[in-house]
Amino acid sequence: MTNVNVEIYLTELFSFFEKNTDELIKLVKIEQKSLFFERIRKASYFNFGLGEDFVLTKQQIVDICVLLNRGKTPNNNVRYFNGPFGKINLN
Repeated sequence: MTNVNVEIYLTELFSFFEKNTDELIKLVKIEQKSLFFERIRKASYFNFGLGEDFVLTKQQIVDICVLLNRGKTPNNNVRYFNGPFGKINLN
């Protein structure tokens, strides 16, 4: 079941990343673009189904990016990510 408001949000978000590919590459590899968009769509509709705000939170987007880049869901208790320049705070 689709919702007009959710589809407008997703269309705007996807068009932003289509126009600003460099911003997308900062989050995920370009080869994972369609998978990233699919995960964003599923998460947004999941929130909508729960009766919550369909706009994804910063943490939800971070979780999707980490999942795609690392291959596993991050532990919510871990607030740091070991990056190429040391520990990165995931607040």
